[in-house]
Amino acid sequence: MSVIEKLSISGIRSFDPDDRQVIKFFQPLTLILGPNGCGKTTLIECLRYMATGDMPPNSDRGGSFVHDPKFVNEQEVKARVQLQFKDVLGKKVVVARALMVTQTLKKLTLKTLEGSIKRFGPNGEVIELSTKCAEIDSEMIGFLGVSKAILNHVIFCHQEESNWPLSEGKALKQRFDEIFAATRYIKALEEIRKKRNEMTSEIKVYQTQVESLVNNKRKAEEFHRELESNECRLSACKDSIQDLERKLKPISDKLLDIKAKQDKIGNLQGQLDKSLELITKYEKDEKDLRRSIGEGLFEGSKEDLEEEMQNFSAFMSQKRKKLEKLQQEMSNLQKKLQADQKVKLRLLEELGKLKSEHERHKQDVALRDNKLRTLRKELGMGDLGFDEEEPLEESQVNNIMRNLKQRNSATLSEFQNCKLKHETDEKRLQDLIQSTCMEKAQKQMKLSSNNEQMAKNKTTLRNINDELNRLDSLANLQDNVEKELQESEEELRNLESSIDVEDLRHHLSQKRQKREESEQQMTALNQEMNTLQKESKVRHEIDLINKDINAKQEAIDKVTIRHKDSLIHLLGDMPKESIYEKVTALNNNLNKKIEEMNKCMEKERSNLSSLKTAEKFHMNQLILKKEMLTTNQNKIFDVCGSQNFENGCETLKNNIKELQDEKGALTGSLYLFNKYIEKLKKPRPCCPLCTRSFQQVEEAQVLISDLQKKLHSVPTALEQKTKLIAEKEKMLNKMLELKPVKETISDLIEKEIPELENKLENVSEDISKSNTKIMEMEEVLDNICSDMKTASTLLPDLVLLDQNQNEMKRLDRRLSSLKLQIGSKDISRNVQQVSEEQNTLQAQIKNLNRDIEKSQQKINNFIEEVQQLKGRINDLKSEKNKMCSDIQKKSSLLDQSENIGKENEALAKASKEVKKEIGILEVKLKELNRERGMVLQTKENELQKLNSKMREEERETERIEKISQDIDKYIQANKETQLIEHEEKIQELTFQFDSKREELNRLVTTEKALHQDISSQELKYRNLEDNKKLMETIELIGQMNSECQKLKDKIGGYDIRSLHSDLERFNAEDRRIRKEREEATLRETEFKVKIKECRKQLQDEMFKDAEKKHKNKCIELRTTQLACEDLNKYYVALNKAIMNYHQLKMKEINKIIKDLWIRTYAGNDIDYIEIQSDEDGDRGIEKTRRTFNYRVVMFKGDTPTDMRGRCSAGQKVLASLIIRLALAETFCLNCGILALDEPTTNLDRENISKLAHALIDIVQSRSEQRNFQLIIITHDEDFIELLGRSETVEHFYKVSKDNNAHSKITKLCISKLN
Repeated sequence: MSVIEKLSISGIRSFDPDDRQVIKFFQPLTLILGPNGCGKTTLIECLRYMATGDMPPNSDRGGSFVHDPKFVNEQEVKARVQLQFKDVLGKKVVVARALMVTQTLKKLTLKTLEGSIKRFGPNGEVIELSTKCAEIDSEMIGFLGVSKAILNHVIFCHQEESNWPLSEGKALKQRFDEIFAATRYIKALEEIRKKRNEMTSEIKVYQTQVESLVNNKRKAEEFHRELESNECRLSACKDSIQDLERKLKPISDKLLDIKAKQDKIGNLQGQLDKSLELITKYEKDEKDLRRSIGEGLFEGSKEDLEEEMQNFSAFMSQKRKKLEKLQQEMSNLQKKLQADQKVKLRLLEELGKLKSEHERHKQDVALRDNKLRTLRKELGMGDLGFDEEEPLEESQVNNIMRNLKQRNSATLSEFQNCKLKHETDEKRLQDLIQSTCMEKAQKQMKLSSNNEQMAKNKTTLRNINDELNRLDSLANLQDNVEKELQESEEELRNLESSIDVEDLRHHLSQKRQKREESEQQMTALNQEMNTLQKESKVRHEIDLINKDINAKQEAIDKVTIRHKDSLIHLLGDMPKESIYEKVTALNNNLNKKIEEMNKCMEKERSNLSSLKTAEKFHMNQLILKKEMLTTNQNKIFDVCGSQNFENGCETLKNNIKELQDEKGALTGSLYLFNKYIEKLKKPRPCCPLCTRSFQQVEEAQVLISDLQKKLHSVPTALEQKTKLIAEKEKMLNKMLELKPVKETISDLIEKEIPELENKLENVSEDISKSNTKIMEMEEVLDNICSDMKTASTLLPDLVLLDQNQNEMKRLDRRLSSLKLQIGSKDISRNVQQVSEEQNTLQAQIKNLNRDIEKSQQKINNFIEEVQQLKGRINDLKSEKNKMCSDIQKKSSLLDQSENIGKENEALAKASKEVKKEIGILEVKLKELNRERGMVLQTKENELQKLNSKMREEERETERIEKISQDIDKYIQANKETQLIEHEEKIQELTFQFDSKREELNRLVTTEKALHQDISSQELKYRNLEDNKKLMETIELIGQMNSECQKLKDKIGGYDIRSLHSDLERFNAEDRRIRKEREEATLRETEFKVKIKECRKQLQDEMFKDAEKKHKNKCIELRTTQLACEDLNKYYVALNKAIMNYHQLKMKEINKIIKDLWIRTYAGNDIDYIEIQSDEDGDRGIEKTRRTFNYRVVMFKGDTPTDMRGRCSAGQKVLASLIIRLALAETFCLNCGILALDEPTTNLDRENISKLAHALIDIVQSRSEQRNFQLIIITHDEDFIELLGRSETVEHFYKVSKDNNAHSKITKLCISKLN
């Protein structure tokens, strides 16, 4: 028997985390006293948490269950609860649980720490488990010996949930179901019912399958017989074929021998014909060769001819070598000429660049000197003292640049001084503006404060005026309240005088007495009905049979009407008998049709799949070809653009040729212009072209200047032409590389893509036809499947139809036999008459119950109306007193209004003065800002002028420095020397080029003469070759004639006529035997096909192991039927056991509740209370399971009334407490613990006293029970004093809070209460 001994708490709610509080529980009674908010309820919460692991309600998921970290100025707080108790076996157990709460930025986070379980053995050994190895919640239920529902709702019920017995119906049913542990059994019943329904459906399916398997078994036997017959015929056919094969073999051997001889003769004749054709061809070749040689026929032998040809070949070889050597020399000379030409062109280009750079250098020197002379005059450095056209020396240039930089430095110093001066003035003005703004802001803050105070005062005045207006209207309202109070009191008096409650109660008792008399008459009628039932057993059986016949006929009619249209659609008409057999046969035929259609559809789908594969292949090929076409077209477009490819190539070639001509002209002009200039610079020059002398020297100088300008532009033009030629040649190479791409494009457009499109169109048409065919077949198949589905759906109902028809025939026979047994007997008072009297009396009792209920309701309504009127009168009196106190406040409100008005006048005057001061400050601020703006404008103008001057001087200096750098670079590069060297190299290359050109012309002439000599010698060599071929042809003709004679001799040794006659005779015999063998083979094939078809049918899932399947399915059907019957028995037995257990427990609980209520309740309006459980549901596995709906009712006399909503708060608390005591008495056999938290809530003194005496009686009656333990927590000291009068308690615990608001537990003697 389990009992709790000690509880240790730290860090829970108001208990100090650093100070552990321990309470030791007494037996049989532990009393705990303390004021509200001291932490008494925390003890119950800790006990419940230790027993079940559940947090208290409304504890924010346990976050508020632990001591708040803010109260101890910590980020986290750890809590620990430890419970010591004895389990159901009497062994000592210590369980500890730990929690930790952490304060984050916005919320508390709760964490469960590791707990432990310690078990102490009889010899002192300790077994300890942590929460990592064991689940404390489940272990505690085993230790205490009660369920979690009992621990939560009965033993350690929280104060907020203590009134659960009077909660709404759904919640109450849930609590009682948990207490009775009904959920497990309900689930078991549901599973049994569900399983039985599933088995019933399976039985119907099995019955249908058994019938189908019978047909399959019969058909399988037929296939076996057909298979044996075809196998016998096949064996005989194979023997016949073997005999024919033996006869055919010698004939075939003879035919092979004759054909071999014929083939040999044919081969010899073919060789002979071939040889004759070759002789004719060689003779023709001999004539052609003689005609070609003519008079040059060689007279000597073949050996002489070959020797002549070898000598001639050696001579020709020497000539060709000489020619190759000459060509090699010409090639080398041409390469040297090309190399010299390239070098000369390069030197000419470089010469042009050097001359242009020389001219640019002269211009830079002149520009620099002019600028420096100008700047020297601007700086006031005086004249240089020599010719202005001569270039400046380096020292003079450096002197001028140094003076220029000193001027720039002076300008920069002037800029900085000006900027510093203006910034000082600006800072002074800014300080004055800031001080003025601060003074203005202070004045504005003061003004804003005055305005806010005035606004607040105005709001207060407005509220006071509203309150005064309200008080003025209270005078009228007070009269109305007084009048309404008088009317309510008058209405109460009229209501109390209108109804005589005692008279109503007297009539109610009379009706109850009449109801008892009617119930006695009903009992007598029930006895009479039982007697009639025993006497009229046979008649009752006849009535039952008639009902069964009507029910069967109704079921048959329902099935017939429901499936009439379907049966007519399937069978053509509505048969009267054997409907099931006809529908089964139809179903089998439809199944065969479906198989045939599926095969056809599969074949067509396979064809469609291959067509789609082909379509996809052609489509992919077409896409690839189009992509290839697009890619190639893009390649050509990227190079050619929108122009034609061939025209583009031709245009590029012409452009390149034109550019090369222009480049050659420019190169020549460069050389010519230099020569012309040299001649014009000589004394007494003349025109280089017409050799005309110039009349004046200036004309020659003008011409030299024009030529130099043109010469200066030649290198740039040459460079541009060279660059254009390279670009055009690169473009032409790209286009020539794309020529195969252009051909590919033509093939794709003209041939490959149109062919693929035609193929794709043909395949698409085939796919469309195949899809149409498949859709038609699917439509037919859907119709067949629909009919088959309809037939399969009908089968279960048709089975029941046949069963009902057979059952009706049996019932008709039984009915006839029972009618013979009754004969002509007649009974004056039958069961129907008695039943009618029972119904009449039942209606009378029902009316009496309705009248009684109405009378009771009328009394209850009267009492409720009286209570409402009394409450309304009390509310009006309170309102009247409040109005009187409000009217007295009027004078103080008037004084307050006058003071606020004076204060507002003073504030308005002060605000006016502050506004004037702010205006003066604003004028001053505007003046200062204007002055500051003028200073800023002056500063900006002066600085801008100086800055512009500095930038201009810097730009001028940078330009001169850049020109000087270019001049220095030219001098350092030694360009003058390079110019002279290039002119000398060009003259030397020109002389070498002319000498090599003359040598090349000489070699070309020698090569032409050698070529002509070699060509004439080759004709003579070809004549010698023709003579050699003629000799070889004559030799071949002689050899072929001798071979033909040998072949003719071999052919003459065979008798060809005899071979032909033997061949015809053996061929005729061979054809006859082969024809017989083919006929036998066809028969063999037919038998094999039949045998294969039979075996295929037998291997089909429908006929394979048909007998075995039929046997197994019959066994499954019977075992399922037996199991279904057993499940029905189990369901009824379990349901009955549950109901009996429930009724027994409820009777026991209500007996304890009634006894405790009579002993405890001090009032006379309720005799006793009980828990009523109304049955909900029908019996039997086919109906819904019977359940209970719970409600607490109160009795006054014999009238039960729902207690929920009709009892006071005190009655609710007392009823809930008594129900918990009764539940603990009934269900807590292994655990005698019960904790009551504030049991005196809402109870008056009389009921508190009676409750105390009742609890003392319970404690005394169960004090001998060693595991009984009652824990009472209350704030009522008198209640503790009453309980302390019992001899079973000597001490109690007091819970209080110390100076730090931490809960403390103190043990005190019970005598100190007095």
